[in-house]
Amino acid sequence: IDDNGGGGCGELDGLYQLLTPAQIKHLAGSAHPPLYAVGRLRAAVERAVGGGGGGAPAHAGTLVAAVGAVDMMVRALTGCERILKTPCPPGYVGVLRAVVIIWLALLPFCFAPIVHWAAIPLSSAIAFLVLAVEELAVQIENPFGLDANDLPLESFCLTVQADALRLVDEARDAEGAEGEAARAGSPGSVQVGAAQ
Repeated sequence: IDDNGGGGCGELDGLYQLLTPAQIKHLAGSAHPPLYAVGRLRAAVERAVGGGGGGAPAHAGTLVAAVGAVDMMVRALTGCERILKTPCPPGYVGVLRAVVIIWLALLPFCFAPIVHWAAIPLSSAIAFLVLAVEELAVQIENPFGLDANDLPLESFCLTVQADALRLVDEARDAEGAEGEAARAGSPGSVQVGAAQ
């Protein structure tokens, strides 16, 4: 975060349009930013839906559903951390690599009686493919980075952000339309009743 509390380079760049500089500073200073963010989200949902924000409390079912959605985010966060922090057992990796090396070393001797000199390029091509699969496996162990084969987390976050902002806008529009209908509907219902 730069001195103005705004747009420096870093992990939190996408939040500058949604959070205040103080909120970003608290998030960046947290020991576990994702869990801090989910905790703040849960508190905001409870305030907004539970009536703590100055409005009337919502139906209990709405509060339960909103808090349940936040809890699903916590479960998703927990699953992602399990993927990130659970390494492959070193013994498994060592044995796998030893078997691959021995197999690749013996492969040309198996092909030589059958294809003669073509065993060298054939074994090289097979070795390239097997080692490429091994390298992909190493990269897939941690899919949450910025490498070419990692998950596109930025686009996931932008999709969630766009959906959340769309839902907020639709809720505001619906509240405005319901308020206008209630104000305009009262005299109309009297007129309809009087016409009968």
